[in-house]
Amino acid sequence: MNWSTQEQFTQFYDEEAQVFIDLQMEAEDGIRAQSTHRLRIATRRLRVALWLLKDDFNGLKKHSKRLKKIGHRLGAARELDVAIKDSTAYGIDEKKLRKKRKKARRRVEKGLRSKKTRNLMKGLLRIEDRILASQDLHLEDALDALYLKLSPQLHHPLESKEDFHQFRIALKKLRYAFEALGQPVEPMKVVQDMLGQAHDLEVLWQLSGSKRAHQDEAKMLEAVRVPIARLLQSISRETLVTSEHSLLQ
Repeated sequence: MNWSTQEQFTQFYDEEAQVFIDLQMEAEDGIRAQSTHRLRIATRRLRVALWLLKDDFNGLKKHSKRLKKIGHRLGAARELDVAIKDSTAYGIDEKKLRKKRKKARRRVEKGLRSKKTRNLMKGLLRIEDRILASQDLHLEDALDALYLKLSPQLHHPLESKEDFHQFRIALKKLRYAFEALGQPVEPMKVVQDMLGQAHDLEVLWQLSGSKRAHQDEAKMLEAVRVPIARLLQSISRETLVTSEHSLLQ
């Protein structure tokens, strides 16, 4: 394995673990919208990092499951943060949304203050020690395996909202894996941002019944088809394997 790749991964893991720990402590006094967003990203990135380590370390699944549970709670709060931000532009009364967000934030704070989460933080630090003590992590093999695992979702025909939803989830995982190993992700980020906007509009429509949000979502999903096609050409497994700078050589 390229040693610089392992150094990049170690730095990535350290940064995300520290963000998680710092924001968990901050949440003791109540979580804010900005913290909700960053903490949610940290949980996702850490889960991908743990997946990349699965062939090197045992005992990671329990930590991944805990991160997933926290991430679900953060996701509910984050969706309401975005819906409230967009409500004015769509002429929606935000009072009901704020009540729902207050409840969602309480669930997040309760989860972050739990003994299980404190144990998770200790576990994340122990894993970091194991990473630092390792000489040859199998990160490239793990990336290859992850791509193959996600391929059915990435290459499935986009015929329904669920197809786009599954594609968006798979792309996030692949993007975070690339980031973890120091690879460029800009084309993925562009597509992910467009799909994220479409998802936010879907949530706003479900919460408020806004026809305009529903129509704008449909337009966004249609607009993203061409960028998705271009992206898939650039990240096919054959391209990854044969690239001069490929991690999978």
